[in-house]
Amino acid sequence: MIIINDDFYSDINDVSSDILNSLINNSVYKFDFRIENNKVLFLEESFFEMMSHLRRLRLNIPMYFNIEYFILNFQKLINDSSNKSFLIKLVFAVKKSPLIDNYESDLITLFSINNIESILVVNNDLKISVFNDFKINSNEFSSFLSNNKLIRIAKLDAIENNYHDNLILNYKNQVIRSAFGNILIYKNRTITTPSISDGAPSNFLMIPFINYLKKNNFECVERCFSIFDLQIAEDIATISVTEGLSNVVKYKNKQFNKTIFIELFTSFVKDEILK
Repeated sequence: MIIINDDFYSDINDVSSDILNSLINNSVYKFDFRIENNKVLFLEESFFEMMSHLRRLRLNIPMYFNIEYFILNFQKLINDSSNKSFLIKLVFAVKKSPLIDNYESDLITLFSINNIESILVVNNDLKISVFNDFKINSNEFSSFLSNNKLIRIAKLDAIENNYHDNLILNYKNQVIRSAFGNILIYKNRTITTPSISDGAPSNFLMIPFINYLKKNNFECVERCFSIFDLQIAEDIATISVTEGLSNVVKYKNKQFNKTIFIELFTSFVKDEILK
């Protein structure tokens, strides 16, 4: 089931061809909300981040776009499900491409729902490498502008070479992110992760997780790091809204056997999310 501008559709064939064409050809932004036990995780932070991006993309935002409007649509989608963990995926598109005499096109909003595993389920068998074919610009726009083609190729490259994920670099050959989300490394009780301003993904789980780590006396540094830092790290993990936490057990030929991030993230979820 999907919702497009307040209209329910159980069959994609019922959607008008004009709306489908706009969603296919004029899609401008995507955003995910995560729901656990009927609770939208970090709802306000997520909502204001999404709205900020919509404004920066110069979209014609409807006046009724408020938190209550989105909660109402979320509830409509999950009413018939017995699952407890969901991703609500939003796609924003414009009806027309910008024209000099009509550049503020009406906005089309598509809501869809996916059942997912609990955020407590951690992938503890991640094998990663580095994707060298393309690079990401180091700026905040890279955190939410579409890099879909690059990300898709990086994921396929990982699969073709028997890895689960690929790390993506900037033009200074510094690590920015993984194909699936944010990257974190641990060494000497210090946790390092690239910042959004460097081009890392905009991920509403990261800020509260970093704050939680600081409360537990870990030093957290937001900066890019080199491939060499991966070789000397004690533990590596990736984190995303869709995948939750994934713990790295192998980077190229180096093995990792610590579970520091698993322990920290599990405690964070229990203390800050499912409390």
